[in-house]
Amino acid sequence: MNTQGMIEKYLDGNMDEKEKITFEEKLRNDDQLRKDVMFHAEVNESISDIDKDRLRQKIRKIIEGDTVNQFSATANRQKTTRLFLSRSILIAASLLFLFSIGSILFILNTKTYTPNEIFEYYYQPYTPDVVTRSSGVDDMLNPALDVYLKGEYENATERFNDLLTANPDDSMALFYAAIAYIETGEYQKAIDHFKYIINNEYYPYFYHAQWYLGLTYLKLEETDKALHQFNTIIDQNKYYADRASDVLSRLN
Repeated sequence: MNTQGMIEKYLDGNMDEKEKITFEEKLRNDDQLRKDVMFHAEVNESISDIDKDRLRQKIRKIIEGDTVNQFSATANRQKTTRLFLSRSILIAASLLFLFSIGSILFILNTKTYTPNEIFEYYYQPYTPDVVTRSSGVDDMLNPALDVYLKGEYENATERFNDLLTANPDDSMALFYAAIAYIETGEYQKAIDHFKYIINNEYYPYFYHAQWYLGLTYLKLEETDKALHQFNTIIDQNKYYADRASDVLSRLN
């Protein structure tokens, strides 16, 4: 697939229904593609059609003007004119490239993001670790993770809650149930689960819970709480510190 072409086709609304369904399915499962689509959308929004048209007109004038010069030149100057034309086209192409790069850099440096936009940029459901637990209540974990992986998040929350009824301190069930709650829009329940994990520093998923708690605050546009959470992550200087710094740079 020509990824760039498909992204532009998608953003321009030129896909048929089948193409759109296929593309959006890939979009849900491909983090890099999701980031690329957001980036293209931002570029398209920030570079106006008027600016694009003006640049195209300048390039066209350069090329058309050189073409006239080429036909009016004497035979002895034809080679020079062709060389000049080639150079002009190269210059025009370079201008277009520099214009694009400059616009992209301008966007990256000046674009302001809403908390929800930042959430959409960074959030993706956590992929379960390869874990096999057995005996007793733990036999319920793998079926819960299975429906989670299938995207059946309401079913997953029910199964994880069954686990938590038997063992309220099961950090794995708490964490994946919280992610499933984000997917079903039950954000406060997700926050409660993440906080439960965070209040027990030696729980597995402690650092993951902190990151997703910050993202959940962004989703709810509780910016002050999100700022506090991401600053905490940066101060700890663990796995999510760099990403938390990136979030703060976009918020500021």
